[in-house]
Amino acid sequence: MKDKQELKTEKKAGRILFCQEEPSVYGDFKRAAEESGYRIDFSPGFGGCAEDIEKKTYDVIIADAEVTDLKEVCARLEKFYGEEGKKYIFLILALKRKNIPPELIHRNNVFYIKKPAETDDLIQYVGQNMNLLHAFREKDRYCDKLVEANNKLTETLIELRKMRNKLLYSEKLALIGNMASGVAHDLRTPLSSIENVTYYIKNYADVRDPEAAEYLDVLSREIRTIDKKLSNLINFTGKIKLIKGKINIRQLVDDAVDSLDVPQTIAVHVDIEPEAEYIYADREKFGLALRNIIKNAVSAVDRKNGVVAVSCSLENEVSTLKVSDNGCGMGSEAVNTVYDPTYTTRAKGIGLGLPMAKEILRRHNGMINIKSAPGKGTEVEMRLPAE
Repeated sequence: MKDKQELKTEKKAGRILFCQEEPSVYGDFKRAAEESGYRIDFSPGFGGCAEDIEKKTYDVIIADAEVTDLKEVCARLEKFYGEEGKKYIFLILALKRKNIPPELIHRNNVFYIKKPAETDDLIQYVGQNMNLLHAFREKDRYCDKLVEANNKLTETLIELRKMRNKLLYSEKLALIGNMASGVAHDLRTPLSSIENVTYYIKNYADVRDPEAAEYLDVLSREIRTIDKKLSNLINFTGKIKLIKGKINIRQLVDDAVDSLDVPQTIAVHVDIEPEAEYIYADREKFGLALRNIIKNAVSAVDRKNGVVAVSCSLENEVSTLKVSDNGCGMGSEAVNTVYDPTYTTRAKGIGLGLPMAKEILRRHNGMINIKSAPGKGTEVEMRLPAE
């Protein structure tokens, strides 16, 4: 058996409650415990120290089985320490009743230990249990640190994944941009030749058939449309230079709708709040973004009962423009890939509409957000500074 000096050097300071109706044995234990470096309180019953017990100020409680309300106190301790989750207490009991937990029972962070008869043995029990208590607490501290480190690692991995996705998106966009820009430039040469030939035939050839003359007008108009699309493609893949100004959002919406030749069977509702009538943006570039988004909405709705709603509001110097539809909607996987230039749900096209809109909003110091669900339609929200 270790002597008291050895116990004193290896124990961690702790607080003990000695709870016994008969105080005759308290004096010897008190001296031995204090020599071992413990703080000790005495109480003939639990009533006078209930508050301290509930505050979890004691590490070890030594009690006689005859103490009043022992069973109730044990139940309360199990409740308090069980709810805490990371607090522990040891009860060293003189077992004389069957309703007291048996030796070495652990329940809800309360440990029940049989009380030895000798004071020296009791001091040794206390020392062992204090060391065990300290080990438990150290374990919890390390577990907390491990959980914290794991959480930080998870956050770091999430950020790295986001950065990787952004890098992959940028690389893919750059690759597609270089290819698209090259193709656009290559197409402009033959397109220019077609335009010149069309102009010559229309103005200098003897075209007597009215229908043929009308077809030439259609051809000229479509050539201009293609040229504009090529210009937009080249601008998107290169550096977009914004020419900002105060523009009427209602007029911009009307122009976009008119340019799309929306079927009369599709209802287009426009709701612009008076204070949000104007926005500060590049008319051509922002108009292109808006047109692409409205075009997607029109394409998504049913031709018989389709509804596209466009609204604009102003709050805290931020203009919020929403385009919603009652179309087929998209699942979460599709929503997460709509900005991928290689993604499209259409049989024709390469899916540059939303990536282009996102890039235009970004260069306006704005943002775009999409909410959608299968069978419930889609809402595209664009936010940008009012000035």
